[in-house]
Amino acid sequence: MINADQPIPQTPEEYRQHIVFIFLAPFGSVIFAALAIYNQLSLQDTKTAILALCLSIALSSSSAIYYLTNRLKYSATLVFLISTLVLIAFISHNKSDDFGLVWAILYPSLMIMIIGHHWGLRASLVVFFAVFALLYSGLDIWQQGQWNTTGIIRFSLGYLTLTYLSYMLAISNMRSYRRLEKQHKDQLSKHKKIEKIANIDSVTGVYSRHYLNQQIKKLPLKELAKLNSNIVFFIVQIDWFKNYVDYYGYEKGDILLNKISQIISNQMMPVNGSVYRITGSQFAGLVISYDVAKTLILINEIQALVDKENFPNTISQNKKVHVSIGITLDNNFEKFNFSKVFRKADEALFESFESPNKLPIVLDNRSGYRESTQLIS
Repeated sequence: MINADQPIPQTPEEYRQHIVFIFLAPFGSVIFAALAIYNQLSLQDTKTAILALCLSIALSSSSAIYYLTNRLKYSATLVFLISTLVLIAFISHNKSDDFGLVWAILYPSLMIMIIGHHWGLRASLVVFFAVFALLYSGLDIWQQGQWNTTGIIRFSLGYLTLTYLSYMLAISNMRSYRRLEKQHKDQLSKHKKIEKIANIDSVTGVYSRHYLNQQIKKLPLKELAKLNSNIVFFIVQIDWFKNYVDYYGYEKGDILLNKISQIISNQMMPVNGSVYRITGSQFAGLVISYDVAKTLILINEIQALVDKENFPNTISQNKKVHVSIGITLDNNFEKFNFSKVFRKADEALFESFESPNKLPIVLDNRSGYRESTQLIS
């Protein structure tokens, strides 16, 4: 009845229950079935045989319930109820003959494993008082009149000691688990911070070149091919940015980077595009597009919006900041090569920067058609 695919629970308490119902319960079921047969055939003790059989059925049933439903609560409740009733009935019938009380001493450990340390402790104490009452009622009667207070004291000390040790062991396991869990969460938090540092550009807040490379590896190329989608990749360059920083300083340079990255990000929102800072003066955008015309309009408008802001640049010819834009389109997902896509966008960017009118350039790898895309007002 062992299920190799059974999920391993996380907490020590759940893990102990998992072990009990997947491994120990089937084994215990066989042991108590054998005891039932032995008591009936060899000792002619029908009552003990019936009690052992009941416990065997409870263990196998609880294991089956957990195996089929993965619900620990139902399995634990069944074993708790049946084993408690069987134990009380057995002690009442056995009257401490042939070391029968040994089974009672094992009860706390079993209950703490099955129903958890809090409820297991409570159940163990309740059963202790019930058993204690039975033992007291058997003074000078059980064991042919040999049962006395010494036997009760020995049983009580053994039972309560094992209850305490089982409870403290469960508590220590839980506390160790919580410490490890906290350490794990701390490490996970640190990992996320490091990942964020690696994935997010600290100056502009857009994604980094590192994150772009990660996202390219995760592209669902087969699905994109089936959906007849297109990849639109573009590079926006702040022209003469190094000279701008040399003249205005790094602080003004960071402010300019932030404002231009915000313009690009706003333009990409309608088409769910992603924006990345790939060098000191360059941003890239990646769009999975089903409407290439709309995407190109939004990219073209980036240049117009930057010009409209009139960011001052005294050292340039027209005295304001200008951006060049190179765009490439691709839909060959069966032989997709991002290095080629990036190179084509870079070529388009260079052509845009060198052209007299500085307009964005599109290199369409889908058909090999090359054109200058005019700004759309």
